[in-house]
Amino acid sequence: MVQAIDLVLALLATLTVTLTMIAEKDVYWLERNPERLLDGNFKG
Repeated sequence: MVQAIDLVLALLATLTVTLTMIAEKDVYWLERNPERLLDGNFKG
């Protein structure tokens, strides 16, 4: 049972780091391309 808990925690940690990196990349991109958001061509 301990192994299952460790696996879940590892997956959560990986997911959190991945989402954080994606969010930071999007913010970084938006700061340099604000006009893309304004003209409706923002694709994520």
